Amino acid sequence: MANIKFKKILKEAAWDHTSGKSLPTLEDVKKAYDEKKAMQEQDLKEGLKSNIMQKWDKTDTMINDMRQFILSAKDAGGSDLLRDIADALKVMSNYAMGEYKKSK
Repeated sequence: MANIKFKKILKEAAWDHTSGKSLPTLEDVKKAYDEKKAMQEQDLKEGLKSNIMQKWDKTDTMINDMRQFILSAKDAGGSDLLRDIADALKVMSNYAMGEYKKSK
């Protein structure tokens, strides 16, 4: 499990507070968190133009889908997830180049 910085926890736990109103309850915070998480998961599922099993019509579409996926993953999982995605893409890039060279 990745170390989580205290500053990040504070930032994620922060809420807008208006003077004179009561602070949110734990239930309020949990509900807001669950709604945000569900929205991010929905964005990941529905936000891409295509899915991995379909062929992209052009390289720009593929790049835009990948860019959108990476940005959504960053919002959902933070910088540690971005590092994992970058490492996986390097591995897959090497694999694809190997397959390309074998096909020549």
